Amino acid sequence: MAMVFGFTMQNSAPAQESPAAGFKPLMMEVIVAEAPIKDGESELSRVRDRDRLWVFKLDESKQWACVKIPGSEQKGWILLTHLGERRFPESARPDVDRLRKLEKQGYALKSKEQNVEARPLLLEALAIRERLDPGSSELAFLLRAIGQTLQREDPAESRRYLERYVSVMRELQGKTGANFQIAVNTYVESLSASGELDESIAMLEGLLGVNAETFDDAALDMADIRSKLMTLYRAAEGDFARNQGGRLYTKMAAFLRQAVERSTVLNGRVHPVTIGSLNSLGLILTYLRDFKEAEHVLNESLEMLSRPDVASEAAHSKLRFAVLNNLALVYENTSRLDKASLALRDSLTLGREVSGNDTRRLITILDNLARVLRKTGVNSEAEIVLLEELELCRKTFGNENMETAKCLYAIGEHYLRTSEFGHSLRHFSESLQMRERVAGADHTLTIQALQSVARVHLRLGSLNQAEQLAKDALARSANAGEASQRQSIWARNTILEILTARDDFDHGISFGEETLKLCEHQFGKESQNYIDASNILAVLYIRAGRHAEAGTLLQSQTATIRRLYETDPSQAAARSLFNSLNNLGMNLVASGHPNDAIALMTEAGQMTERFEQSSSGEVVKNLLLLNNAYVRFAVGDEAGACRLIQEYRQAERSYAAQVLPGLPQDSVDDYLATAFLPNLARCLSLAYHRPDDGLLATLSAGWLINGKAVGQEAIAEGALINSPETTLKVRELRDVRSRLSQLASFVQSDPDWRKEQIEQIAELESREQTLTTDIARHGLGLNQSNPWVSTGQLQEKLPFDALLVNIARIRVNNFATNQDKYSWSNERYVAWIIPSVGSPQPIRVIDLGEAEAIDGAVATVRKQLTASIPLIREQGESAAEQSLQESLTSLSRMLLDPLMPYLTDSKELIVSPDSELWLLPWEILRTAKETYLVEEYRIRYILSGRELVLQPIKRAVVTEPIIFADPDFDHMLAASEDTDALSPESQDSTRSFNRPGKFSRLPGTALEAAAIRPALEAYTGQTVELVTSRDASDVRFKQLSRPRVLVLSTHGFFLSEPPATNSQDQPSAGTIGNGRVFNPLLRCGLALAGCNQPGAAGAVDDGILTGLEIVGTDLRGTELVVLSACETGVGDVRNGEGVAGLRQAFQLAGAESVVSTLWQIPDQETARLMSDLFVNLTEGMNKSAALRTAQLTRITARRERFGAAHPFFWAAFTLTGQE
Repeated sequence: MAMVFGFTMQNSAPAQESPAAGFKPLMMEVIVAEAPIKDGESELSRVRDRDRLWVFKLDESKQWACVKIPGSEQKGWILLTHLGERRFPESARPDVDRLRKLEKQGYALKSKEQNVEARPLLLEALAIRERLDPGSSELAFLLRAIGQTLQREDPAESRRYLERYVSVMRELQGKTGANFQIAVNTYVESLSASGELDESIAMLEGLLGVNAETFDDAALDMADIRSKLMTLYRAAEGDFARNQGGRLYTKMAAFLRQAVERSTVLNGRVHPVTIGSLNSLGLILTYLRDFKEAEHVLNESLEMLSRPDVASEAAHSKLRFAVLNNLALVYENTSRLDKASLALRDSLTLGREVSGNDTRRLITILDNLARVLRKTGVNSEAEIVLLEELELCRKTFGNENMETAKCLYAIGEHYLRTSEFGHSLRHFSESLQMRERVAGADHTLTIQALQSVARVHLRLGSLNQAEQLAKDALARSANAGEASQRQSIWARNTILEILTARDDFDHGISFGEETLKLCEHQFGKESQNYIDASNILAVLYIRAGRHAEAGTLLQSQTATIRRLYETDPSQAAARSLFNSLNNLGMNLVASGHPNDAIALMTEAGQMTERFEQSSSGEVVKNLLLLNNAYVRFAVGDEAGACRLIQEYRQAERSYAAQVLPGLPQDSVDDYLATAFLPNLARCLSLAYHRPDDGLLATLSAGWLINGKAVGQEAIAEGALINSPETTLKVRELRDVRSRLSQLASFVQSDPDWRKEQIEQIAELESREQTLTTDIARHGLGLNQSNPWVSTGQLQEKLPFDALLVNIARIRVNNFATNQDKYSWSNERYVAWIIPSVGSPQPIRVIDLGEAEAIDGAVATVRKQLTASIPLIREQGESAAEQSLQESLTSLSRMLLDPLMPYLTDSKELIVSPDSELWLLPWEILRTAKETYLVEEYRIRYILSGRELVLQPIKRAVVTEPIIFADPDFDHMLAASEDTDALSPESQDSTRSFNRPGKFSRLPGTALEAAAIRPALEAYTGQTVELVTSRDASDVRFKQLSRPRVLVLSTHGFFLSEPPATNSQDQPSAGTIGNGRVFNPLLRCGLALAGCNQPGAAGAVDDGILTGLEIVGTDLRGTELVVLSACETGVGDVRNGEGVAGLRQAFQLAGAESVVSTLWQIPDQETARLMSDLFVNLTEGMNKSAALRTAQLTRITARRERFGAAHPFFWAAFTLTGQE
């Protein structure tokens, strides 16, 4: 008869009971001649001296030990006094000493992952153990260690050692022993790493079946086994039930329900084992997509764990940590992301308290939180979470570990999604290098990282670099064999995208057809790899004009994806179906069957409503509007096509205003180059082909107005974001808009969840309105909900006698054949002539001609202008002016002749040039009267026309005007230094330089400052501060805050971008390589005090004021900036973006108007012209009239003195911006 728990006698053993707290199983040896193993008063077996027994637990009195009977699975009790430490004979002492030394050294090396060095020591130790100690646990541990050191180099040999390890542990402990379970787990990890999922699952299911009957010391091991088994199920079935109705998950759910019931009976409901089983059940129900019951089960677990009597227990705290994590998964998959985020934050807080030195749990929860934040659209916080995760990974695993490499890769993906390509490339590259060192060059994950580096280069437009990397990935995939089949296809698809970008249709189609066959053979037609490859190939077919082949492929693909989507309406399936429907529809349009495309495009639109919130998703939705316009145009509904294009351009402009500000410049450039500007050109091309369509002319004028200077506005608002006044509010507004977009993209079917959703939307919309109003008080007007400026609004802002000439350089698209290789023609300059409101003139669209010819003519005129001084000295000003007339007249015929019939009733020309035309002063163009254009019209320049409507808010606090002149470039220069820079200057000294070198003195700037100071004081009614000599420093400039007028008289410069080494690998803006700076705002600047000081270059304050530093200065409220320096109007020419240089920098900083120069100017001429400018302003002229009058004065003066007025002396100054 078994004894009552806790009562012991010398001759009676206890019955089975729980182990003493804190006891760990260990191997002991019988130290008496013979001893019984009992159960209560019943004797089960007898053991003899030196028999070895595995001790599992002690009774409460600690007199009896529970042991396994040798040769049996049965357990019983033996007196603890009959057991002792294991003993070796004295003769074996040398071997024992050697054994202990080998084991110590071998295990130490293995812990440092020095497997090659550890293995021979462990093998020698194993040989000694097999002689002295066969069948012991220490022997089993050696077998495990050796197997683990072989896993990467020789998986088959590794498995043989691990199989022996499992066998020895089974003999020692039986199938219910904790260490036997550990052995099975270790062996299963080896099997699953080799892809043998079925065998792994079978072994763990068998182990779980044993433990299901014994809720004792194996309880925590059982939870670990369940966790590993679910990991294997996920590998076999995916995160959610997709195959065979979730057969494996369904089996696990049934077992867990039984486990919950059994544990409730044995242990009670509020018990770690019961709650642990409930938690596992909740996770499995989530995988089975039974979200409602999963939430109920997990909330019950959470409620029990929240009770005051259990919440403080460590085991319960760890369970609460796990339950919160799983509950967050339910919320995430029912699109209740706010709740998911909250649950993960609670889990993270708890994890910090209970994890101690085990940071792995924290790493997992940080990874989950980052994913949810990304889906929510809170990218800034997601970045912070990922960087914390990386820091923990480095501390936990070090810098030579695959987990750290995985985290680096995740951060690279984050930056790729947010189009921060520099950061993305850096993290992908570090992950790649780490994986190469740890796992080898041909490991699947290494190839994955290599592929991602290739894709970043592809996004940056570095096609050759991307192709080289993708081909390297393809070669490595071949070396890696079957394990890298997916990576091989991914590499092939990347190469296909590169070939598509190059319009290499023949090679692309051949390679694409080969890739598609491989996908079908390796993965089947329903795989994502096959779907992606077929989509790329279909696009190649369409663009090559092979519409029949494209149609056949797309129809088959669409049917397959639609079937898959019906059973699995996931994001990936929705995007795949959208791509297929969209491409099929556009192929029908291009092949002459547009009516058949209408239903397909409608269904494609329905798919976009399923997209989760993301910038790429918004771009796709907007682009669908444009594609639908193509369809409407093709069926003859031109009015409907125009309406859709108008809707598309408005949506695209709104997207750009909300998403682009604050992004790095290379990210903005990528979006403009690959999406915004090409599609703007497509839309404008419609007006080019129909110049007499009045409605289309008016609509397209609006498209152009809102399509120019998008990148500049993004940079300007980026500066606003860095302002302490609005930083937090602007970021919160973005987050609110992201949440609204995400909530609107998924309609909850459950009534309770739908109610929550509606309440959230209402709350967020209210917050959006409040934030928009608050930011508008401080900002540049770019965060308004509708940033669109209509043509009518612009016309109302034009003076009654003015015309806006808005020019676009576009590659003309044939709307009727938009998808094939014949759809684009050469680039042309096209002008939109926009009169003021009330004018009898309509808006007109005028073709100016081929861009290449016009650009060549501009370059010829500029070359002659910049080389004028030697010719004037040699031949005289009159002859030099006459020699300029031939090229100038030729250019004027190109630009003015098409426009002049419509300019006759105007007095002012407001010009918005594009591309190379920004580098031309239109004032010098020759009219039919043989006069300069400036003699007939007032002329000023604007970026787009939007700035005439969306004027920045005037600042209440505007400081006094200030002039920077005659800086001491050699400030602090030692007397012994070279003083060549101080050589006297002649009248024609000019203000430019070529770095490296020293800046020469400009004596004219001091005269200029003295001359204009009285006129400027008269104009503003304020005292003008004059900053000269050593005080005219970049430090002093950076202290400026909204001066009413700012004049800078000094050297200006713009460094040309070095030519790219490869025509298809242009350096991205903002990158630095080989000592060359490519960001245009870093390659332009002004020279101030101290810039000649040796060693100053690169210092914080080096005397060089770059364009980027200017952007960071607060000039909002500054009415006028005068850049009395050379070439301050030149810079990087960008289609649709103006000129990236000093003029742009001051406008981005908030200045209303900028007077700048297009070439090197003589000091004394500059002083005279600037003095006249401010005198004219004082007399009440507006800015354009004041500058024109100053220029006419100089023309008259030179003609009276020299008989000619060469444009070199008076035409360099241009006015950009407001009146």
